[in-house]
Amino acid sequence: MDSWLLYLLQANVSLLVWWALYRLLLQRLTFYGWNRLYLLGSLLFSLLYPLLDWTALADQYPTYSRPVSQLADQLPFVKNQTLPQLLQKGLLLAYVYGAGVLIMSLRMVKQLELLRRVWQSSQPQQVGAYRVRLLTEPMAPFSFGRCVFINPDALADPDAASILIHERVHAQQGHSLDLLLAQVATLVLWFNPVSYWVGDTIRQNLEFLTDRAVLDQGANRKAYQYGLLRQSGAIRPPTLGSHFSPVDLKTRIQQMNRAVSSPLWRPLYGIMILLLLGGCGGWSVFQTYMANHYAFNGQMHDPAFIQLQIRAASPALHQELDSLRSYYQSASWQATQQAFDAQLKDPDFIRLQQQISP
Repeated sequence: MDSWLLYLLQANVSLLVWWALYRLLLQRLTFYGWNRLYLLGSLLFSLLYPLLDWTALADQYPTYSRPVSQLADQLPFVKNQTLPQLLQKGLLLAYVYGAGVLIMSLRMVKQLELLRRVWQSSQPQQVGAYRVRLLTEPMAPFSFGRCVFINPDALADPDAASILIHERVHAQQGHSLDLLLAQVATLVLWFNPVSYWVGDTIRQNLEFLTDRAVLDQGANRKAYQYGLLRQSGAIRPPTLGSHFSPVDLKTRIQQMNRAVSSPLWRPLYGIMILLLLGGCGGWSVFQTYMANHYAFNGQMHDPAFIQLQIRAASPALHQELDSLRSYYQSASWQATQQAFDAQLKDPDFIRLQQQISP
């Protein structure tokens, strides 16, 4: 299997396992900061761990020479490839995958360009203790990076204080980095629906985390929840922005009203991470072991490899074999063979063989 296909397989399986365990065991817990670290770690690990070299942990079969795959200059090459051969080499899949990455990259560039235009059209303004940028277009408040964007009409809203606190939490805690990482993962793994689910889960957990931070700063719970309802119809801001408009209003209100989870659940994070790291490492070691096993067995039966081993082990024997091969392919050998065949068909020779035979 091509290395890039193996990378995508490992990255997608890893991401699926991490996300499934989160949905099964962690999603209902109120440790939103821990959940954030878990989700970011699962993305980074899934994207990077297939690139690690696990060969040092696997049994290595002895090799007597370079692998045949590295001896392309000494092996025959078929220039005219048919469509099945093209598919076998993964070239067609590579083109399809590359086209998807290109489309997702253009989509991300478009989102960044929209943010740039919003930045250029907005005006910096000091609102109490907050430094914000006033929007010139009707749009829900949002933050990106360390900046908070808000429409001037929203400042007259009775929920303005909660909105500013909400967006300021997003900016101070760097939630835009989480969203950018989720976008990169979606770009690389665009064909896997799990990457989109993980992105939505990250955004939702960030809203849970921010809601809890706003309430911890003294906001009235009911007033804040009614503010969410009033903001639910606002025009959505750019996708990469962290915004006040609810992702899933019902779920957010349920989480705000949920009792804080017991600290006894916190060791579950460490146990899960250790099990997942061990499982992923073990799976990679097993894959390396099997790849070495099959590569070694195939190499030992490859005629080209056998020929190379003879050449490396005994140059004299290899020279003698080359001489014999050249003789058998020469015109004199062909003439001798033709003469021998003619003799076997000669009537006198056949009669002589019959007299000799008992």
